[in-house]
Amino acid sequence: MAGCTTVFIFFICVFGSACSVLSDIKPRGPEEEEISLNRVKRSIPIIYDIYTLDHFIELVEKIERHTSTNGDTLKAISNYIRLLGYNTDLFNILCGQADPLPGGVLNQEEERVLTKMVTYSFESNGEQGVVLTPDGETIAMGHVITGICAGLVRDKSLSLRKWASGAPLRVDSLYVATIAYDLSLSALFNKNAGTSTLFGPSGSWSPNINCPAEYYLNKGYDSKATDALLLGDIDGFLLGHGLPSWESKGVRLGQLLRMYYGTGILFDTSYARCRRNSKFKDLVGVEDLLEQIEGFAYAYYDKHSSQLPNVKKGDISGLARDINEKFFPYFAQMIGNTSCSTDEDEEDCEIPANIVFVMDESGSIKSENYEKEKKFVRQIIQTFDISPVQARVAIVEYSTTATLSVALDNYGSKTKLMCAVNELRYSKGYTHTAMALDVVHHNVLRPALDNPVGETETVQIVIVLTDGKSNDRDDNALNRAVKNLKRDIKDLTMIAVGVGNYYLPELRLIATDRKRHVFTATNFDKLLELVTSLRRKACTAPVYMGLNFTNAEDTTEVVAFVSPNKARFFTLSAEHFYGVEDIYIDVIPQYGTVTVYASRITDTPGPDNYTQKVGPAGEGDEMQIEFSNLCAGYNSSETCPPINIGIYGEASSLTCAERDCNLPNQIKFRIRRGTPAISAGVKTGGHIVLQFVLLFFVMVSFTL
Repeated sequence: MAGCTTVFIFFICVFGSACSVLSDIKPRGPEEEEISLNRVKRSIPIIYDIYTLDHFIELVEKIERHTSTNGDTLKAISNYIRLLGYNTDLFNILCGQADPLPGGVLNQEEERVLTKMVTYSFESNGEQGVVLTPDGETIAMGHVITGICAGLVRDKSLSLRKWASGAPLRVDSLYVATIAYDLSLSALFNKNAGTSTLFGPSGSWSPNINCPAEYYLNKGYDSKATDALLLGDIDGFLLGHGLPSWESKGVRLGQLLRMYYGTGILFDTSYARCRRNSKFKDLVGVEDLLEQIEGFAYAYYDKHSSQLPNVKKGDISGLARDINEKFFPYFAQMIGNTSCSTDEDEEDCEIPANIVFVMDESGSIKSENYEKEKKFVRQIIQTFDISPVQARVAIVEYSTTATLSVALDNYGSKTKLMCAVNELRYSKGYTHTAMALDVVHHNVLRPALDNPVGETETVQIVIVLTDGKSNDRDDNALNRAVKNLKRDIKDLTMIAVGVGNYYLPELRLIATDRKRHVFTATNFDKLLELVTSLRRKACTAPVYMGLNFTNAEDTTEVVAFVSPNKARFFTLSAEHFYGVEDIYIDVIPQYGTVTVYASRITDTPGPDNYTQKVGPAGEGDEMQIEFSNLCAGYNSSETCPPINIGIYGEASSLTCAERDCNLPNQIKFRIRRGTPAISAGVKTGGHIVLQFVLLFFVMVSFTL
């Protein structure tokens, strides 16, 4: 049931000097005396021109998830993108005829940027058709895509006479769509120009590598085999080579790129960016590559000899041999020693979430501390896997007025989002906190909950930064805003973080737990030290399950995903089972194996901290936990503790191809109300049954 959600609000109160109320009439400082109460709201234009791999994958996944294309094959999706930059007779022969991207899947700006990402060109020392990866490599993505497309229809003995009537040799379409294409052109045009530069150069990004918008080649002669082209060629060749054995698993293009440029293709981890040099040498012999370079060079010369007046047909064989011999050592030197990251190195939280930052820009903050606010926001964002299927982020800025500067659906990649945070500008004003919370409530959270982007359970995390005690026009406005938010957004958790001369009573008013959900820091530098603890709190945010055992007709079902060696957490509040003697919760895994841990003492039960455990169990099993007399000794649902469940991913079948699967190794599971199993304590009829020990007796033992 997509409506089951958790909402976290991190509320940050800073500097008591800004905590006067409007009824006092006194302004807090000269900066705020100039601010009109009717200040015009600002809007931040969406940033599109960021050329990074994660932005490229964001656009790919938007195509994959669109209602008109979400059932299309990997071949169709790849060719939609290929045709944006390589819709030529040659590449239609190498990759096959294909349909163009349907209209309306991407907006005009998105399609423009994606086209620029895959269309290779360079002029005035600028190289286009390249993107920057998280590892700092610049790659020509168009040739990665042509390699994928050619690999799906690979012909190892292709005649190019439909393209060049005098082409004398047959070629392998995968080689020509990637590495043989650029090496052939480099050899021919280098000879024609009379230069000795066969490879390179590299270049640098402008304005910087954090927000890369333009790529400029280093000074010198530009070959037809720049470093970015060679990387794209090798990556396209490797992916195209492996795809015929992976396609049947239902892998999507977005998943493929995430795996290859991450820890490696999960079906065969020898296919990975960090292993490209050794893998390419394993697959391609020197003589094999020479044959392909020579074959395409002859075809190209036959068709375009007028472009090469200083090249003779008799030169081609020698030119092909020369560049082939020099390529392997150049490529090894270019990429150097690369190390592969592991799953343990990945810091991103695996938690589908809508994250809302509410940033105070009132007068007493000052511009230098506003920059620290932005740094805090960036560091929290760094925790999450920002993508259309994982974490989405919104930003509300406020002082005298409140503005939705970034909406949840504006950015689906981390780099682009970070660049948007950089563009936020300090404005000054009063501290109308209630107004900001109303925007969060009605303009962000409520619409997000009413229109979920997928079928899985999404955690709502709201991080509010505020300048001390609120001074809304109405003294009771904050009370009302908090009350309405808590009443309308179910299972809401608000965490208040006070900075400077904070007003503790207001922090406690906002927090849902006066002790666990109140954090304090003496200044903005100390605020940044809270990032680690807030990250941990956000990454383990539980989904509040809506299973209602007090209603016999309830059919609620929770759907979620987890990866191997990671966990998802769930909570069932006592209001859903108070007064019921026995309850049964079923967990049904799919695409792999999970273990279930349960506790009523800790909210993050796991291997080292649990009351009961069931599993591991895999697809075809129904894991069941039975709870008896849960609220014995408690006089209301408010005092009876909740049930906390941790579901840990174990082994994966690597078959998750659903659109909500970030990677194929994710394990899907469903949580629902169960019925008594045939036999408790043993695996029978597809059930693993667990009798839960009464928390009442556990708690009594702790008090003795």
